[in-house]
Amino acid sequence: MAPLGLENTSKKNTTTADANQQALRLARERTELALVRTRLAKERTFNAWLRTGLALMGAGVAIAKLMSHFQPQWILRLLAILFVIIGGLIIGLGLRTYFRVIQRIEKVRVGGHPFWYILTLAILLILAAIIGLVLVLLE
Repeated sequence: MAPLGLENTSKKNTTTADANQQALRLARERTELALVRTRLAKERTFNAWLRTGLALMGAGVAIAKLMSHFQPQWILRLLAILFVIIGGLIIGLGLRTYFRVIQRIEKVRVGGHPFWYILTLAILLILAAIIGLVLVLLE
């Protein structure tokens, strides 16, 4: 039989060790979930950049194509070109900010869309901006 008080001490140490293990596991889970939330928030922010860029590019093409009867033409064409260029730049800026944050998050290896997927999407949209610019200039 164990001396008086030593039995309780060993149970307390085991209980404390179990509690520490549990706390450590919960802390890791919370950290991982926080990183996942951060990545998803960054993807939503990138989508907002894309929407804004596409809206500006669409407005530029619409100005060039739908307002062709207004005079002077050079002002409308300049405005349309500016809208398309700014839309493309906004998509590029959104990609740059997304890439910077994702690089930091990837060090911890949190899932999500692979970067090549986002990069391909952004490149296609920038090409769409260039095509829109050509459409405006060919008017």
